[in-house]
Amino acid sequence: MAIWAMLLGSILMPLFMALAFLLGRYLGLRRPGYERHSPVIRQHFDLLQGAELNEAAVEATKQRFRHLLEQDAGSVVEASMKPGTNFVVQVRALVELGTEEAGQILERQLGRRLSDDQLEQAWYGIDLANGLRHLRREDSLPLILEHAERAADTPLAALFAAEAASFTGFADLLKHPELDEGKVAWNLLRRVLQGLRQGLSPQVIIEARLAEVFEAVVDAELDGPPIVGRVLHEALRLIRRLDDLASQFEAESPEAEAFQWQKLRLEAIESILIDQRDAIANTWKRILLKGSAADRGELLQGIIDLRLDVSERLLPILENDAAFQPLDLAMLALRWSKEPRAGLWIRSLVQANVPMRRRATMKSRAAPAAKSHLLDAFPYLAALESLRGHPCVESEQMLVLASQDAEPAVRAAAFASMGWWDPFDFHALRSRLEAGRLDLNGDVRQAARGGLARLGERHALQWHRETMHSDDVRLVHEALQSVADEGLTLLMPEVDALREHPNPEIAYHASETISQLNEDFMR
Repeated sequence: MAIWAMLLGSILMPLFMALAFLLGRYLGLRRPGYERHSPVIRQHFDLLQGAELNEAAVEATKQRFRHLLEQDAGSVVEASMKPGTNFVVQVRALVELGTEEAGQILERQLGRRLSDDQLEQAWYGIDLANGLRHLRREDSLPLILEHAERAADTPLAALFAAEAASFTGFADLLKHPELDEGKVAWNLLRRVLQGLRQGLSPQVIIEARLAEVFEAVVDAELDGPPIVGRVLHEALRLIRRLDDLASQFEAESPEAEAFQWQKLRLEAIESILIDQRDAIANTWKRILLKGSAADRGELLQGIIDLRLDVSERLLPILENDAAFQPLDLAMLALRWSKEPRAGLWIRSLVQANVPMRRRATMKSRAAPAAKSHLLDAFPYLAALESLRGHPCVESEQMLVLASQDAEPAVRAAAFASMGWWDPFDFHALRSRLEAGRLDLNGDVRQAARGGLARLGERHALQWHRETMHSDDVRLVHEALQSVADEGLTLLMPEVDALREHPNPEIAYHASETISQLNEDFMR
């Protein structure tokens, strides 16, 4: 039992916050319909909340497997590895046996397609990766990387990435970002760092030895693809949160001591990480024209992460290349431009591609259309988001008109970009936001409520305050996430008070919300 507690406790037992952030929207956390998910998904969800496997079943399976392996009947053991709720029991039994053959059987399971459900398949992969790591099967790492990358689009991406990053050989892959495996490793490391901001257990910092990882990165003086700069940026964001993460360990526990050692070493190289990140970012403006659309996309995503103003270089390219791709990321990058011409270019492109007035006369839909030819052909939503960085009468009028669109996603995007500056026509903007609060679509209502809260509207602010003090933990988490996403700095005192909440998950989420608001304010 102690071995399995270690296995689950080290990586697969993050705080409940990880579930709220990474799984809540997918599973419908504690909402009607949760039971519709497969028994395997529900089983792992329960394990993450502290449930235990049937120890008698594990012991019986281990004894049966031991007998079969002693009789050279490993093929029978392997044939019995069937998908379902017993799979994790069988993995645990093989890990506790700890033999070479047991490890080989587990490794071969990674090549199997055990479920057509992407989330369920990811859980099987995490079970196997965790077992192989604790059996020190370093040769399994290439397969783990491959499967962790496949899970990138699931809510389990950070958990799977954390397993891969905790293999001893993972750090060596980071030294070669130009190679395929190296690039995958950098992408997985970025997901781990993001996951630590979203509630992944800080135990991962110890398990993955992140201080040693970044010390090796510093020594290598890498000048690789944009992902390197993006990861260094995420590492710096993590360092600013280490004090909050340290509070999650029991004082004077061995884990607290190990974490403090990692913390001190990360803080010692913070200034070097800043210099390396900035040196890499300074090269990005010069290479915007180079490479494929995918290469430019990664570069633009890094520019967006760091909120760099590259309009001096990017605008001439966009103005002279009508087929520039990826156009959506280029628009999002221009949000941070201080050049008035950037806002003009965005608005002109919208006017040339979107019949806004005609769409505003159409009947509003409560649900999104099955297929939107407009949104498929033109990055309208990205344009509306980018406009929040270009305050002027024309931008405000365009957002007001877009908020009357038939498509709910467009209305939500328009409302989400309102209230980021002092209105030029307060009454017109307030009127539209009030109308949005009564919209047929829930996402649109929430976006309008956020816009009103940014303007300081009393009822919208009070809604967030009351929700943050709800007895329903899920609603508290959702309110805190809304405050962070909507940039509601007016609610910082209330959020700050929740950092002392007796529920440690809420306290941590409040601290993370404050960190995000501070980052937005400083930028």
